Amino acid sequence: MMLRLFTPIGFAICCLLICVQSAKGVEEEPIKNPPYKYQKYHITYELHPESENITHYEFQIQLLDKEYNEGLKSYPITYSTSVERMEIVHAYTLKADGSKHEVPPANFQREVHSGLDEGQPPAFSDQSRTTVLFPDLEVNDSVFIQYKVIQKEQFFPGHFSMVDTFDRDEPHEDVAIEVDAPLTMPLKTQVWELSETSRVEENGRRKIRWTYKNLNPTRPKSTDHSIYVWGSEPTIMMSTFPNYKAIAEAYGERAEKKAAVSDRVRKLADEIVKDKKGPEQVAQSLYDWVSKNIAYAGNCIGVGAVVPRDLDFVLDNKMGDCKDHSTLLQSLLTAKGVESSQALVNAHEIYDLPPLPLVSAVNHVITFIPSLNVFLDSTAEKQPYGTVPHILLGKPALLVRDFKDDTKIFDAHPMENRNVLRSKVSIKEDGQAVGEVTRIVYGEAASTFLTYYQELTPEKEEEALKRMKKNYEDLSNIQIVRDYKDNSAEKYTVTLKVELKKYLPGGNARAIRFSAPLTSSTLAATVKSLAQASEVSQKFRCSGGKSEEEYSITFPKKVKILAIPDPLKVNDEFVEYTSTYSQKGQTVTAKRTLHDKTVGPLCEPRVSLSYKASGEKIQDDVNAQILFK
Repeated sequence: MMLRLFTPIGFAICCLLICVQSAKGVEEEPIKNPPYKYQKYHITYELHPESENITHYEFQIQLLDKEYNEGLKSYPITYSTSVERMEIVHAYTLKADGSKHEVPPANFQREVHSGLDEGQPPAFSDQSRTTVLFPDLEVNDSVFIQYKVIQKEQFFPGHFSMVDTFDRDEPHEDVAIEVDAPLTMPLKTQVWELSETSRVEENGRRKIRWTYKNLNPTRPKSTDHSIYVWGSEPTIMMSTFPNYKAIAEAYGERAEKKAAVSDRVRKLADEIVKDKKGPEQVAQSLYDWVSKNIAYAGNCIGVGAVVPRDLDFVLDNKMGDCKDHSTLLQSLLTAKGVESSQALVNAHEIYDLPPLPLVSAVNHVITFIPSLNVFLDSTAEKQPYGTVPHILLGKPALLVRDFKDDTKIFDAHPMENRNVLRSKVSIKEDGQAVGEVTRIVYGEAASTFLTYYQELTPEKEEEALKRMKKNYEDLSNIQIVRDYKDNSAEKYTVTLKVELKKYLPGGNARAIRFSAPLTSSTLAATVKSLAQASEVSQKFRCSGGKSEEEYSITFPKKVKILAIPDPLKVNDEFVEYTSTYSQKGQTVTAKRTLHDKTVGPLCEPRVSLSYKASGEKIQDDVNAQILFK
């Protein structure tokens, strides 16, 4: 009977623009029967720096597997109504015999976000969606759609950047990417595996066309958790920004104005800080207030994708996206004499900026305080002051103030990642058992536990315990005990007290593993993961830590203990493991410690193979049993 007392916690991000997909970069195998095929994938970027940019789309996709019919039959187009206008030029189903079935007017479904009253703008999202429903679609038929999106207001006036990456598991017969821009526009391009097939300069404009095809789609033979490497997949990118400093400046030009200190902000800062002394205490109190009191709302309106909202709006609604969080925190800090800067970062698996400056390479905004040398992410509600979510560590940060090319994100107060499990089980003569399991977690996992148990109200806890009793027939009673006084986002302690109707397996010569009632072993799960580690092609995310587990099982007097496991010690380059087993009377005790010595946030590929070797040495010991009769 095992229950994993774990609930994942994410952190909020706000998108400036769409981020690229991740890549694999390992040995590939052919896909014999893909569910669909792109017969045509054409995009043209028509750029007009002083007016409206127009993006032309023309797609034709053939259905090859009936199971994918529903996925292809509906085609959604999303756009921002305040800064964009979308026009559908042509849409039809192309039958296998060559006939066309035009999409009738009733098959266009439009969803618009707006305020309550007609003409009133929405508060947090103006994303509209037009869904095209293609008629009479069968296997070997194709859907065709041609439309354009007119950008009425540019996100960064006079600038343009884009990236398009093609997955190797998608078959493409005809890909064409074209840009039509003024000769005076300083547009740079970078491509991998696409071919430039035409370049024409006339009437003061330059048109460049790239093509690509993939008639033999493939997929990775094994899962590769490597970070994304630019150029590992067919990719095209364009940008008018001369460097990343220019992106930070373009964002900061409008964001800095939003961070101006008003009387309201100054008064609020005074109320929050009260009698706190020194920049560190001031910064921590302001960070804690913003992270706990300003809810995350990630959807944006028009240029709100790259411009923070007015702080009065954020404070009135107690809600905002990452830019709003960072802008409010910056304003509050300024009000108390602490200088800070907003920092543009990537919240996905991108650890290296692309060779061309792309706005989409930075899709999250956090705060940097230079005098304290600390990064803060107030959208991560339970993140302790001085730390940032692990997904951000080691990544480039574009500082809006005092930009430096080599700025990387770090923890000012790194937390110890440690997991302690203590289990005591006493078995009665009739086979019933009483157990007490205590788990203490430190570091990243502590904030996970804090969030989970804070949301576990007495009513929800009672319901959860009822479900557990129903699902585990041998469970007669259970109680959750939490240390309300000492628990925090850096250390969390929780104890389970259980009563079990039956604990020992039946039969004559028997065996039992060391386990904690209703609780999963983090150490065992880690060892299993190590043993299953595979070769990776590039660096991968990692973080060191310790798991310490102690099990005590007291058998009834009528049970004869035949054998207990032998101790084990493994000390490899990146992993250290020790186990000891002892018997005193009818009580058998096991102590196990696993130490991942890697530092992170990234590990070299060879670490994965070393992990595998270490895990294979340890896994039998983790599954070791007590023999008794």
